[in-house]
Parts: sequence; structure tokens; C-alpha cells
Amino acid sequence: LKINKALTSLDLWENKIGPEGAKHIGEALKSNMVLTTLMLQWNLLGEKGAQHIGEALKINKMLTSLDLDGHALPILELKGVSPVETIELQGKGLTHLSGIVIASCISSNLVLKSLNLNYNEIGNEGAQHIGEALKINDALTTLNLMSNGIGAKGAQHIGEGLQINKALTTLNLKGNYFRAKGAQHIGKALKINTALTSLDLQGNQIGAEGFQHISEVLKINTALATLNLERNRIGDEGAQHIGEALKINKALTTLILNSNCIGPGSAKHIGEALKINTVLTKLDLADNHLGAEGAKHIGEALKSNMVLTTLMLQWNLLGEKGAQHIGE
Repeated sequence: LKINKALTSLDLWENKIGPEGAKHIGEALKSNMVLTTLMLQWNLLGEKGAQHIGEALKINKMLTSLDLDGHALPILELKGVSPVETIELQGKGLTHLSGIVIASCISSNLVLKSLNLNYNEIGNEGAQHIGEALKINDALTTLNLMSNGIGAKGAQHIGEGLQINKALTTLNLKGNYFRAKGAQHIGKALKINTALTSLDLQGNQIGAEGFQHISEVLKINTALATLNLERNRIGDEGAQHIGEALKINKALTTLILNSNCIGPGSAKHIGEALKINTVLTKLDLADNHLGAEGAKHIGEALKSNMVLTTLMLQWNLLGEKGAQHIGE
């Protein structure tokens, strides 16, 4: 491949070439000027092997299509050689191998604005390299990583990238189950990051402890405008933390707390916050356990709050009495 000037397509599917074999292929790609299609799926490349290929692609100018795990990656678009502002790779079965190569490619891409990797399997290893790319890339504004098997370790790497990144405004980490520890890492990043305006953490089981980390951030963050914390099992304790944060926060305009086991006692804390908060325009409390008592606290807040324009309370067993409180 270092010498050949004719071969344009090479299929090495299921040959167990491993990391060392990938290293040799990578070295060849640095000088090869004709190969456009390369298939390397099922080769036990590992993280190191994918890194060798990724590094080679920073130099190679001809490869257009690379398949590491069953779906060909659009290499020229990812690198920005063939400039596009949006790349959709949702639900392609991509593993950490593709995640590593994608990260290597987008690091220096100056035109890509939106990257959708939802419903793949990049995991913690892929997230590590995406986080490294975020430290360098200053063009990407939207990154979707929903349902990618990213745990607390992966959240840490993404968080470290966010601490340096000054371009990303929208981040979707929905459905990754990184729990309280992951929320802590994201929270740490948001204490420094001043660019991110929309964050989706739905379905990460961060619990009350995770909510505490996020709440502390909301007290000082001045950029985040939209926050989705749906289905995170925060309970009454977590809702209390959120209530305290809303009394101080001056940036958040949309807050989604749907399906979080929030009871009537916690509604009191949220209601007290709404009496003071002057920026929140949308609050979603659907599918919780507010009941009539919770509705009373929210209703009292609505008497003085003049900024909230959208309030969602469906599936809360408010009953006739609760409806009366809201109506008043």
C-alpha cells in the first residue's frame, strides 16, 4: 500500500489483524495516495488499533470510506475536506472504534456544526476521545450522544472537554445511565463552561445526589437556558435542591422535571422558588406525585409569578381540590 498506485478498495473483513496489524495499515495510509475504500470490521483492533487508523487519517487525503464495525464512515465529511455542516450517524451500530476515529477526524474540522451519534455504542472509550476532540474543536455547536452506553467515566471525559470547549451550545446525553457520579463530572464542567445553553440529561438515573451537583451549578452558571432532567429519580430531596437553585439562578428559561417521583412536600420548595424566580418561562412537572397539596403550593406561586408562560402538570392526581387551587 505504501508503493501501490492502483488499488482503490480493500476489504480485510474478519482477519484478526489486531492493534499491531492496524498500526501497519495506518502507516501505509499515511503515504498511500489512491485507496478510497477500506473495510476493517471484525478485526479485534481494540482502542490502540483504532487510534493508529485515526492518526493516519489526519495525514491521508484520499480515503473516503472506512468501515470498522458494520457502517462506513464518511471520512472526508468528518474531516471537513468535503465540507458539510451536519452529519447524521444515528443508530448505525457504531462502537468505540468508530467513536475514536470520528473524534480524530472532527478535531480539526472547521465547518461541521452538528454531529448526531444517537443510539450507537461508543461507550466510555469512544466518549474519552470525543472529549479530547472537544478540547480542540472550536466549530461544533450541537452534539448528540443519546443512548451510547456512556458511564460515569465517559461523562468525566466529556466534562473535561467541556471545561475547555468554547463553541458547543447544545449537548444531548439522554439515556446513558451515568448516575450521580457522572452528573458530578458534568456539573464540574458547567462551573467553568460559559458556552453551553442546552443540556439534556434525561434518563441517567442521577438521583437526589446527582441533582444536588447540578443544583449547585445552577446557582452560579449564567449560560444554560434549557435543562432536561426527566426520569432521573430525584425524589423529594432532589426537588428541594432544585428549588433552592431556582431562587438564585438568572439564566434558566426551560426546566423539565417530568417523571421524577416529586411529591407534595417538594412542590412547596418549587413553589417558593417560583415566587422569587424572574426568568423561568417553562416548567414541566408532569407525571409526578404532586396531588392536591402540591397543586396548592404551585397555585400560590402562580398568584405572584408573572414570567412563567408554560406549566405542565398532567398525570399528577391533582383531583378536584388540586384543580381548585390552580384555578384560584
